[in-house]
Amino acid sequence: MTILTNNKESFHMESRILNFQNGKFSINFLQGGSGTPLLYLHSASGLQTGEYLNLLSQNFQVYAPWHPGFGPSTGEEHLSDTVDLALYYQDLMDELEIESACVVGHSFGGMLAAEIAALCPNRVKKLVLVSPLGLFREDLPVLDFFSVSPDKLVNALWHDPSSKVFQHARATATSETPQVDLEAQKQRSFATAKKFLVPFSNWGLKHRINHIQAPTLIVWGESDGLVPSDYARDFCSQIQQAQVTLLPNCGHLPMFEQQDSFISTVTEFLQKA
Repeated sequence: MTILTNNKESFHMESRILNFQNGKFSINFLQGGSGTPLLYLHSASGLQTGEYLNLLSQNFQVYAPWHPGFGPSTGEEHLSDTVDLALYYQDLMDELEIESACVVGHSFGGMLAAEIAALCPNRVKKLVLVSPLGLFREDLPVLDFFSVSPDKLVNALWHDPSSKVFQHARATATSETPQVDLEAQKQRSFATAKKFLVPFSNWGLKHRINHIQAPTLIVWGESDGLVPSDYARDFCSQIQQAQVTLLPNCGHLPMFEQQDSFISTVTEFLQKA
């Protein structure tokens, strides 16, 4: 195992690179804070840095990796499906010497978080699913975000794309990463995500979701145009110890659009005995 670090004064989390399994995987991740380990799993568009990670790190030891094949991380050729990817995260936790963690997953990352909790229940203390993918209904289809126009995708992701919150999030992403690199990372992430997600109707979580044992919080924006908030009830009904929080005036990105409510809700749930 080889770990390289890179500190950025503009961002409180530490950027690290982990090479393991004899070079099969080279994983970029952010780490910060102290206390109970918290594994944050990002969406299909890649790891979206922001103040929400800093705020989570005030109460937890946060690990936020890029999935293999997303952004700068490599090794996706060794993984065939979401089950492989979930088991990969068990191996990554072993490398980082994390016996168990609170796992927070957003969108595609929520799907992975649920798979990890179902397949490796002893590794998940508590589970937070934020607007997760993973279940599919023909009568309530998930938006095919791989094929829609950029404008339609923005309107699906955000309750109010004209808000200062959206403008700030877009400006922050652009300033943290050169525009060319940002677009290249997004395209690479989407290409890898297709490998694990298409076709939507074949997602296998429905066969395993009932095996989740960890206390689970499901967070959803009421205005989510990518994964309709009605799916919150479907997830809650199939997980033994689940509760739902719906956030008003919020789309698919609660950690940005309703940051304060998101952080307080997640932190309170994870810290509750």
